[in-house]
Amino acid sequence: MDLQSITVHLDVTPFVPFVIELDNGRRVTVRHPENVFLIPNRAKLWYIEVYDEENDAVAMFHPSAVSALLKVRKDSESLR
Repeated sequence: MDLQSITVHLDVTPFVPFVIELDNGRRVTVRHPENVFLIPNRAKLWYIEVYDEENDAVAMFHPSAVSALLKVRKDSESLR
């Protein structure tokens, strides 16, 4: 997955929550754009951190591990 695909989802106005699906099958829900950290920045990206406020946890992964970006349904399940 290229970085531009991710940043397009982060920059959309109004923001729409989405799910990042990783190549190991794990899914990370992005509920707010301010919960995503591109380390060290968008120009030179080493890894992505997503804060999950519901579980008070942080997911950290390399951008190459992203396999899909999914929509979030209102009932909290994700769709492709």
